[in-house]
Amino acid sequence: MIENSSEAGPSLGAQLEASAREFLGIFDALLAASELQFAPDLAIRHVVAKAVIERQTSALRAALLLGDQCLGNLATAFVRQAFEEQIWLAYVETLDAEPGERLLTAMRLNDALRGLAAFHNYAGADALRGVGFPSRFADAAGRETSKIRDDLRTLGQELGWPKGTVVPSTNWVAERVGAQARYDYLFAATSRAVHFSAGEAMRNSWWDSDGRIMMASERTRHQYAFALQQLINIAVRTFANALAIIGPTTSLAGPTEGRFTATVERFAEIKWVPLVITEEFNLSPRQRSRSRA
Repeated sequence: MIENSSEAGPSLGAQLEASAREFLGIFDALLAASELQFAPDLAIRHVVAKAVIERQTSALRAALLLGDQCLGNLATAFVRQAFEEQIWLAYVETLDAEPGERLLTAMRLNDALRGLAAFHNYAGADALRGVGFPSRFADAAGRETSKIRDDLRTLGQELGWPKGTVVPSTNWVAERVGAQARYDYLFAATSRAVHFSAGEAMRNSWWDSDGRIMMASERTRHQYAFALQQLINIAVRTFANALAIIGPTTSLAGPTEGRFTATVERFAEIKWVPLVITEEFNLSPRQRSRSRA
C-alpha cells in the first residue's frame, strides 16, 4: 500500500491506486455488458477477446491486492503479458473475420499440442497414459501438430508474415500495429521481471545505514507505481481492441461513457512513471536539481 503525503496531497502511487480502483468499476461493468452466450457458431475471436479483458481486469485487481500487502512491486511481472495481449488483439482487429478465425483457431491448437508434446518429452508416454491420455491420442496429436504448423505457414504467406514463419514474433506484430516504440520500452522494462537478470538483482539490492542488504522502499514503491500505470494504460487500449472485435453487442452508452471519459482524463493528468529512478544511480539531490535547472 502507498500512503498519502500529508504535505503535498496524494502521492503518485496513491493517485494510481485510486485510478486503478475507478477503472476496475468501469471494467467490471463493461465485462458484464459484453457477456457472451454459447452458440455453435460463436466466433473464436470473440471468445479470445473476452477472455483477455477478463484476465487483464483480474491482473489489475491482483496488483492492488499485492499493493495492500506491500508486495505491489511484484505486479511488474503482469505487464509483459498484458502488453502482448493488447498488440495481438490490435493485430486481429486489422484482419477480416475469416483469416482472424483461422489464425486464432490454429494458434489455440498449436499451443495446446505444444503443451502436450512438452509433457510427453519430459515425463514419458507412461506418465501421459497415467493422467488419462491414450497412446493413440498422443500419436494422433503428433501428426496433427505438423498439419497445424503447415496451416499457420500457409496463412502467414497470405497475411505477409516473414518467410517461413510459423507464428510471427511479438516484435513483428508490434511494428505492424504501430506499437514498436512501446514494444521496445516495455520489453526493456519488463523482461527483467520475468527472466533471470543479474542487473535486476542488483537494482533491487540496497544497503541500509547498518550495512544490511535490503529491498529499498523507494525502489519497491517505484516498481508498484510503474506496474499500476502500465496495467491501466494497457487495459484501456485492450478493452478498445476487444470491444471492436466483439462488435455492436457492447458499447459505452449512457452513464458508463461519461464515467469512462472522465476517468481517462483524470488518469492522463497523473505524472508519468519512468522506467528508472535517480536513486538507482546514486545521484545526489544536488546533481538531480542541477539536471532540472
